[in-house]
Amino acid sequence: AGQFISIVIPGAGPKGRDLRRAYSIASEPDVRPVELCVKLVEDGPGTNYLYQLRPGDRFKGFAPYGHFVYKAKPGRGAVFISTGTGIAPFRSMIFSKEFQENRPPQAICLLGVREAEEVLYDDELKKVPGLIWVPCVSRPEARWKGFKGRVTDWLRQAKEIAWTQNEFYLCGAGAMIDEVKALLD
Repeated sequence: AGQFISIVIPGAGPKGRDLRRAYSIASEPDVRPVELCVKLVEDGPGTNYLYQLRPGDRFKGFAPYGHFVYKAKPGRGAVFISTGTGIAPFRSMIFSKEFQENRPPQAICLLGVREAEEVLYDDELKKVPGLIWVPCVSRPEARWKGFKGRVTDWLRQAKEIAWTQNEFYLCGAGAMIDEVKALLD
């Protein structure tokens, strides 16, 4: 849980060479087929290739890769902080056997998006026992009832976090990661 797959994009590289793009695995480690969380990027060779695939199409990929995995630490909580599709590895981790059998004393999962329609896996994650699930919407419409602001805004006012008793996992936009690291420092 937390690893990624490297997908081969045929002919999309320089001089028609194959190109590789990495996508986090969103499904539980033993679930097949493997689920990915992909946002269509205009002119993005990887996402455009994936979006044009149809059921039954085959593509080439290599997996698993990465060291971004949940490691239970006795007495330590877990705070998962993401933006956009950065939620994918956290979904995989939260539903993994490792997490389920070694639940931390505190578990918080934050997802930052601009608009409410971008909140991913809400129905699943809000049902996880013991997980504090907080979708943060920075540009909400009036009808949005959840947290209004960025994940860093929520962190600054959070009273729920035992700061020195948690492990922090970050995935998403580089600016968010830099800002959260500065807050943690």
